[in-house]
Amino acid sequence: MDLGLCGSTAARSEGLDQAVVQREPLGVAVPVGHRLAAAEAVWLKELAGESHYLPRDDFAPEWNALVVARCQAAGFDPRRHPASTDGTGAALELVRAGECVALGLLSTPCPDGVVVQPLRDDVPPYEWVVRWREPGTQRTREVVEALSSDTSGSPSL
Repeated sequence: MDLGLCGSTAARSEGLDQAVVQREPLGVAVPVGHRLAAAEAVWLKELAGESHYLPRDDFAPEWNALVVARCQAAGFDPRRHPASTDGTGAALELVRAGECVALGLLSTPCPDGVVVQPLRDDVPPYEWVVRWREPGTQRTREVVEALSSDTSGSPSL
């Protein structure tokens, strides 16, 4: 494989280089009746007392580390919901049932009964990266240059 796409928080093997190709804002999924469901945007610290959905540690350890780090930067340790799934759909069903909230990408489609509210600007966006084995071929470098030329946050992948 010449190129791979992943989140910047995923473990990187020795000998791989990377470039950011997308910066995507984070949001929080809450049930429609939640106190923050109608908010224009949410301060992460407003989620301090909530139960937070996190996937299984062996499924997405880098995502869990990112969520915990963002919450700790806001002044709290997230209280983990006891259930764990391997997919977004099942996680959002827990949110819809009012059992927890879930940090995720603002662009995540949600089922009826769930809304995703943007987090305030003090929360850094999630970075998608393309990775390749150093030094890479000329064609690899051209593709990386084309992919990383606009990292403004507009979905383009």
